[in-house]
Amino acid sequence: MSKTMVSVKVSESVRDKIDTLAVLTKRDPADVMDRTLEEFVDEKVRLYRAIDEAVKEADEDGSYVSEKDMEAWLLSWGTPNELPPPRLRKRDEPDDD
Repeated sequence: MSKTMVSVKVSESVRDKIDTLAVLTKRDPADVMDRTLEEFVDEKVRLYRAIDEAVKEADEDGSYVSEKDMEAWLLSWGTPNELPPPRLRKRDEPDDD
């Protein structure tokens, strides 16, 4: 694979971590940065593609969970009164307010 030069400014602490990882892995710092950026970008691309697909499915199906229900459920995690997962609603169904 061909390589291209990219300049990036990073904090000293990030640079120190890159240098440390390079020493620990016996790799060149440029290789460490290349691999790290590739993994990060690949993961972000997968994430945003999955989000796009989920939004398309939700738009087609019309199902959703209200923000209020989702927030209440998440805030209940780890408490003695943990709530069950919120139910899916249809687009034309009003929230329980």
